Amino acid sequence: MLASFIIALSVTGYAEIKFNASPGVVTTSSTNVNKVKQQTAYESWIKSAAKGQADAQFNLGLILEQGTGVKQDLPKAVFWYKKAAIQGHTIAQYNYATMLHFGKGINKDETEAAKWYELAARKGHIAAQSSLAFLYLQHTKASFRNSSKAAYWYNKSAKLGYPESQFNLGLLYASGRGISQNYIQAYAWFDLAFINNYKNALESRDSAANRLDQQQLKDAIQLSKTLQQLYFRKYP
Repeated sequence: MLASFIIALSVTGYAEIKFNASPGVVTTSSTNVNKVKQQTAYESWIKSAAKGQADAQFNLGLILEQGTGVKQDLPKAVFWYKKAAIQGHTIAQYNYATMLHFGKGINKDETEAAKWYELAARKGHIAAQSSLAFLYLQHTKASFRNSSKAAYWYNKSAKLGYPESQFNLGLLYASGRGISQNYIQAYAWFDLAFINNYKNALESRDSAANRLDQQQLKDAIQLSKTLQQLYFRKYP
């Protein structure tokens, strides 16, 4: 899932923060089958999935969600994603969480979604880390929200090269939400997101730069270069 943040600066700081989230698409080479062979693959996966094979269960969930070679069936996609997720299939855990998060083929349940996002996140799934952070900021239940945990997971994902998380971590540094306000850090993470072609990052970086004096700006530029050496990953 890609969590996008649009910010607006005022004389008092980051006065307006708007959060938008949209489900992403996760694919694996397992589904890159020739159209002629799709039906055969589907039938094979049905047999393997019924025997408890997690990859086959995941593949069924994916093609049923996307309607690839078969009629789209979101409830069935949810069924097979969950089967694979219970067995520890990382991407299935993420995809099942996404279905819960957005109410696709199942009743929307952000708390349950967070549970499955975290299982995938703890195994290094960067989109799950970003999505979990988003829920810690934007969960419909205020009691669930935790800005410090959001910063923790955005930091994890940002350091693995995920541009949305790099941008969002910059936003948290700029706003001081869940983390100590630091415009030098904000500038550096916005700049890294910009290098990774993330929308809005340039404008946000320049807004952060306006908060820095000449020496601080030099420090921010140097920090950005360091972050590029440590954490730049060209994310597709």
